[in-house]
Amino acid sequence: MGIEKALAIAGRNCWISCQTVRSSRSLANLRRISTLVSKDAPVPEKPSKFSGIVSKWVDYWTAVYNDYRDVTLDTVKTVKEKPAKGILYAVLMGAAVYLASNNPTEEDFRDAYLKSCNDFIFVAPAIRNPETDLHLKSIELFYNQDIVERISFGIFSIIWVKDYSSQVAAYKSLCKYLTPALGTYRARILDVGFLGRWWVLDEVMKDCDINRYEWAE
Repeated sequence: MGIEKALAIAGRNCWISCQTVRSSRSLANLRRISTLVSKDAPVPEKPSKFSGIVSKWVDYWTAVYNDYRDVTLDTVKTVKEKPAKGILYAVLMGAAVYLASNNPTEEDFRDAYLKSCNDFIFVAPAIRNPETDLHLKSIELFYNQDIVERISFGIFSIIWVKDYSSQVAAYKSLCKYLTPALGTYRARILDVGFLGRWWVLDEVMKDCDINRYEWAE
């Protein structure tokens, strides 16, 4: 029994050794083949930076075109199915286009302010409205300090007073966390532009030649 057991163990060890040698030879052959293939295979060319930019640009505008096309097709379909809703969309779109085209710019405000100043010059000092005088002088002061800014909301605009000029490079003027408090925004608004007019300036100039304090004494 001892001899047979020893022979069985020796035979098993011999079989394991053969399998190990065979596996190592197979692994060596695979490495040799992979080396040959990697040498013969063409190396893929790295895309240039310019082609990558062009590809991204094309993909972006293609996506934009597809989005607008889908919106247009959906709108046409809705108009056909629900004409009343389509008419409402057309009216709203037309009104938005009209309001946006008549949204006054900062140059319009500057022109209106200068025109108001010229008209106010011809009013006698004794009958000048002090509120109008104060408002026009305040605008002049803010322009001299370069702190007047226009903010557009598409269909209307506001003229408001900033804390600092755009030429100031102080830390407080550059830090985004030091913006004016929300409670002060209403007091900072100088005028509101809508339908091609600056409504506050027009309202201030209505009674520019009426001084209610003229006969106070």
